[in-house]
Amino acid sequence: MNLRRRVFWLAGSLVLTASIVFWFKRGTSLSLERNHGTMGRVFVTATRQSPAGLKIAGAPALIDEISRVGSTRDRLVTAFKSTQSPTIDFGFGPGDEGVEVAPATQSRIGLPAIADTLLKAQDNPLLILHIREPARLAQVAARRSWVGPLAGDVFASARSISVAVDEDTVSARLRVTFALEFPDGDAAEAALKRLTSAQGDYSQLGFIAQPGYERVVRRTQLVVIRIDVQSNEAAEHLPPR
Repeated sequence: MNLRRRVFWLAGSLVLTASIVFWFKRGTSLSLERNHGTMGRVFVTATRQSPAGLKIAGAPALIDEISRVGSTRDRLVTAFKSTQSPTIDFGFGPGDEGVEVAPATQSRIGLPAIADTLLKAQDNPLLILHIREPARLAQVAARRSWVGPLAGDVFASARSISVAVDEDTVSARLRVTFALEFPDGDAAEAALKRLTSAQGDYSQLGFIAQPGYERVVRRTQLVVIRIDVQSNEAAEHLPPR
């Protein structure tokens, strides 16, 4: 595939970090009964307009427990097809007593601040999710040809990961942004070095960082990366619905 892979530019990362405090008291709330290890929102109207829309709606299920992936995907896709609501909220995770899928009604559970800030940085959001235990995402990422094993290794070392998917409708290009949170600056900088150790190596899907980005990563304990991919190509490489 013809992909552009790069770490978010320096100024964008500074804006992301500075915005967390500003938005914290004005955060997004989800229509869920309880907190989950993975939770998020599908933006139904925008997602229905995307060539990859139906598969994006079901994609979060890939990181549920292996035994539940199929049933969770079915619940997400069914809700996506049938709802009249502009959004669908969902929650699940390892050891979770059950999956929640709900249209937007009464707000109950706050979206974590980093995920909420990442959401507010998107122009045309299709999906936002926050993952407190990234191990399953790491396994899935390692197998996906447009993310790759290098990113999968780094995902496994993160404390939490927030993911946003938006789309440039003019070019029909998806922008998938990952905000990786680490316990300290040393761990974050080590992750950045690992991601950029294979710059230009398309067999490893190495990433390119802007000059000076390591200082931002050390200070914020965040590594923010973006993958751009054509919407129809993403649809081809996501599992069938």
